[in-house]
Amino acid sequence: MLDGPVSPMEPQSRTEPFDSPRHIFEVKWDGVRMIAFCKGGAVRLQNRRLHDRTLQYPELGELSRMLGSREAVMDGEVIAMRQGRPSFFAVMERDVCKDHQRVQSAMRTLPVTFMVFDLLSMDGRDLTPEPLETRKDELRRLLRSPGESVLDVESYPVRGKALYEATGDKGLEGIVAKEMSGPYLPGQKSALWLKVKHRKRQLCTVCGFVPGAGGAISILAGAVKHGTMLYVGSVSTGLKSRDVEALVPALLSMRVPGPPFPNPPGARDAVYVKPALTFLADFAEWTEDLKMRSPVFSGFTALAPEDCVMA
Repeated sequence: MLDGPVSPMEPQSRTEPFDSPRHIFEVKWDGVRMIAFCKGGAVRLQNRRLHDRTLQYPELGELSRMLGSREAVMDGEVIAMRQGRPSFFAVMERDVCKDHQRVQSAMRTLPVTFMVFDLLSMDGRDLTPEPLETRKDELRRLLRSPGESVLDVESYPVRGKALYEATGDKGLEGIVAKEMSGPYLPGQKSALWLKVKHRKRQLCTVCGFVPGAGGAISILAGAVKHGTMLYVGSVSTGLKSRDVEALVPALLSMRVPGPPFPNPPGARDAVYVKPALTFLADFAEWTEDLKMRSPVFSGFTALAPEDCVMA
């Protein structure tokens, strides 16, 4: 295992948080999944897609000091903070750095932290068949000396609902519930781990659509910021065929020659309409260019387009 590659274990999705004496609960960190191979005083990093990321995060070489002569394979999440919260887009700025000078500069302006939550191997011993509880105990002992860029993820027993509520209050992504008796299953998406993510909701107005295959469409969503209607994303997930059948003729009757916002998408086959219909969209978070990440259509409303103010 020390020579890799190792495909990480993945959680299944769940919509509601829960309490359970069989589980521990952890914060779901919005970062880049990373496997760290520590051997012979050197640290090698591998991402979820099995690509090497050692160059991008040299500060995680700190693991070699923390472990000394010990060898280990760890699983965790590399995060970068922006405005006091982990930002996926911030850490992606680090992840795409491939030039040594750029990496050195980014270390100063955009430092990262490796949030370690599992131990897969230690001193040649494969720990993946062991219960999570055992792996966590070994990990705590291994990382008992704190590091500046490496942290052991804290686990909370039983009270998943309380942790979910607390992460929501702090604007974090959500939680992960893990069965304490479960093994680590490389490359598998397993119900032994369950992720519960927070979703945001935005009132949007229909500003157009893009035709898709088989009669499907993607709604071009608009919302108002500082008095200006902006394009905030393309929404197709959650739209039922009966919605589309009724919607398209109505939209074609409201067609306008150009986009009703200053930042239209690049779709050449987009059909733009006068903003009149409004709907609710659930989404993961706002991107840095003010688009909804992973939006889902949640139903039409009787509210007016001017009510579609960005939350």
